[in-house]
Amino acid sequence: MTFATHQFQFLTLAPVARDQVFDSISTSVAITNNQWRITDVNPAFCIAFDVEATMLIGCHLPTLISEKYDRREAEMASGSLHGRLVTNDGMRHFDVSSLPVLDNRRKQLGHLVMLQDVTLVQKALQEIDRLAKENSQGEETVSERQLKLLDNGG
Repeated sequence: MTFATHQFQFLTLAPVARDQVFDSISTSVAITNNQWRITDVNPAFCIAFDVEATMLIGCHLPTLISEKYDRREAEMASGSLHGRLVTNDGMRHFDVSSLPVLDNRRKQLGHLVMLQDVTLVQKALQEIDRLAKENSQGEETVSERQLKLLDNGG
């Protein structure tokens, strides 16, 4: 997604194609002005915030994020937003990144903010961690078994 926005100038696609792509991708996307006020969102973004698009337009994105998400693993620095957002109930996880939106003279007009739902990946990692901890209580780990096999010559 990030590559497409820069390399292929995603935001300058023909309006019909742009609308189809913008509305159908699973990545949550918001466009903001330089003050981080939302000017456009796709349906996936509305789902991520459980709010209709008309209610999001004009909202200050960092404030909106702070109300719904734990931002401890996301940082806003040098005019960009990136990191991990976790819903306050801990049930959903999103990787967030932003890119500048530039005009033809390379003057910044705002930000393209993308949230990728990584909840399933996070749950799988937590399950792997749980199983590894469970396995390490009283049993040798897989890596310990592999080391013994290597030491014994196979």
